[in-house]
Amino acid sequence: MRIIVRNIRRPQNAIIEKFRLLSVSTVYEAIGKDTKVVMDFSIKPRAAGMKLAGPAITVQPYPADNITVHRAMLLAQPGDVIVVAAHGSLGAMRGAQMTYQAIKQGIAGVVIDGAIRDAAEIREMGFPCLQK
Repeated sequence: MRIIVRNIRRPQNAIIEKFRLLSVSTVYEAIGKDTKVVMDFSIKPRAAGMKLAGPAITVQPYPADNITVHRAMLLAQPGDVIVVAAHGSLGAMRGAQMTYQAIKQGIAGVVIDGAIRDAAEIREMGFPCLQK
């Protein structure tokens, strides 16, 4: 069963801007070590120096089915981050065409624990893409 939440509550821009100034470890320490709010340490930027902060649009697609990611992009607003729980799917969940669209829409970046294609092209675009 697919669930699509269209009424996404986003924090104020001032709060997001403050988070941009902090490191992940600082945020983790402030929230508390007993919580599970930090992503898997194996998820890394596709290029060195990439940073990403913004309201998350979370997606849990079926394996190798990126239509749900396309739907999430339709809901995304400028500054949003698409977070894809692909559970290590080897079917590419995104590529250069989706990245061009994301840039055009002003999406801040993508976090994915699955396969992507066109990695070199995405890296050249400078689009923040964190991947497992």
